[in-house]
This record gives sequence, C-alpha cells and structure tokens, in this order.
Amino acid sequence: MILLAILLQFIVAHAEMVLDLPPYDHYRTDFQWSEIGSEQYPIRIAPQCTFFPVEDWQKSLCEHINQAARTFKNTFSYNTQNNFARYWALHVNDEPAFQSTNWGPPGQSLPINTGLVTVEPLYNGIRLGLSNEQFPGFIPPGGTPFIGYGLQADHGGGCQNVLPHKRFTISFYVTLEDIQGDDLVGDSIHFWIQTQTLKNPIGRYPNREMLWLFLGEKNTGANASINWNWPVIDSMFYPGNPIHFMTASHFSQQCGQQVEQIPLTQDSVGKTYFYHIDIEKMVNCMGTFGPKESVSISGIWFALENNMPRLNSIKASFTNVFVIEKKPGQ
Repeated sequence: MILLAILLQFIVAHAEMVLDLPPYDHYRTDFQWSEIGSEQYPIRIAPQCTFFPVEDWQKSLCEHINQAARTFKNTFSYNTQNNFARYWALHVNDEPAFQSTNWGPPGQSLPINTGLVTVEPLYNGIRLGLSNEQFPGFIPPGGTPFIGYGLQADHGGGCQNVLPHKRFTISFYVTLEDIQGDDLVGDSIHFWIQTQTLKNPIGRYPNREMLWLFLGEKNTGANASINWNWPVIDSMFYPGNPIHFMTASHFSQQCGQQVEQIPLTQDSVGKTYFYHIDIEKMVNCMGTFGPKESVSISGIWFALENNMPRLNSIKASFTNVFVIEKKPGQ
C-alpha cells in the first residue's frame, strides 16, 4: 500500500494534468428542481424511445411509453453541494424504473441514508451501500436497486465534458465492507465511463456510449452490449445510450491491462483492491468509436447493484481517486 502511494505521488508529479475532484460530501441527485416527479411537477417523458432494437426488459416501456408513470409518492431529492459549481452526481434507481409502484421517480427511486441506501462521504472517498434487510417490503417484486456516484458533464462534473479527451488514467481503491445473502449472483460492483463524440449526433446530443466494467461480479460471464433507453427529458442521462459491459477478468484478457476481479464472498470482506486503469485503452478496447476518433469523457462513475435475492446487502468504499492526463508518447 505504501509503495502504491509513492508511485501515485510520482505519477502526479510528472503528469500533464490532474483532474481537480469536488469534495466527496458535495453531491446532488439528478433533477434540477426538488419537486420534479411530484403531482405538481410530473417528470417529462419523450414520446418515443431512441435506441433500437429495444431490449426485452424495456419493451413494455417503449411500446407503452404514454403509460409510463410521471408522478410518485416521493421525489427523494438530495442536495449537499451548497451551490458549488463542481459536485458529484447521484443516481439512485430501482428497475423497472417507470412503474407506478416505485416510491420515487426514475433515477431517484429510493431514499438514501435510511438503512436501505448508504451514501457516506469519507475524507478520501465515498462509502456506498444497498440493503433490503431492514425494508423487505420497500423494493417491489422483481426490483433491482442501484446506487451510482460519479462525475457527470453538465451536472457538477464540468460544462461540456469531464475530460476533454481519452488520454487519461484513473487510479482508485475499492474495499468490500459487507456482503450478505445466500445467492449473490446478482450483486455487483461497477466502474463505468460515458464517452461521447461529435460523430452522428442524436438530436442536440453528441453520439454517446457507456463502457461498463464489473469489478465485482459473481457471474463472470457478464459480457454484452445493450441499447439502454432513458426517455426522461429532465435527466442527465437522457435519452440513454448503448452500453458495453465487460467483467474485470475478461477485460484483463482482452484489453491489455490487468484488472483484479473482486470475489463477492465473505472471504473478501475487509480486503482492499487497487486499480490503475488506462482510459484510452479502455475506450479503444471496449467502445465502438475508432482509435483515432476524437472522444471526450462525459461521465466517470462508481456504483453498486443488487439484483437478487431481495433479502441481501452489499457495501463498498471507493477511495483515493486520481484522474491523471498521460504525457505524449505514453
């Protein structure tokens, strides 16, 4: 651990640019106004989905988009950023996100820091957690709770992009702090980036895609590409984008970087894992944009997901994040 810290200090000292991160306790949820999703201010839904073919789990949404829920019992809006220009964004969701049985709107489906969803700033990072043990009836049947914490362009992470190009590396530590349940196949720990290019613009948005890396995932065969539709006009993720998934083990085999897979078992609780990821290699390996194409980074995210069974929990911390520009020739 000490040698890694020294190595990071050396890299920072010789870097072209080090991204200035917001304080970890400055965060806010998706919608601009706290009332969005209420009876008075329903969320705005686009008249149709954008990305085809539509995935099976989103067919009901896209085929009956006029029936998507627009008002909810709660809005679950949180804002601790105190009007600072730079802050972290929160995405707290429960799939299916557009059903009326959810307690809150898409991207703000669940309350935080009530025992169900944990968002706990640390002096050097963030602790995230999901648990349904204290609230077994809160998640609708078949629901998939999710918590994401990240830097997003036009939402506290920068005006047009988080990083102006892909020639950066990111380093961070992940500590698995708790995991409970008899069947942990659905639990996962994510790191993902959102990339964008001016090629083939969609409406007023540049062409975008998400590159999604499973750092901890019991189903080690989870590699796929999907079309993710997110027709919430008020959301930072509107209208969605293609997503390309890859597990850490497959990433190590295919992308020329060694990335450790976190075993989601009790034996891993309390262990800390170090990651140093070359974003340029990640984009060139996982994405569909050409290696010579001009690509910027519009999102950098850490997340947890809990698919099944309902009565289990997962908690992890993400700390000592450094985003560093590579020197020419590296």
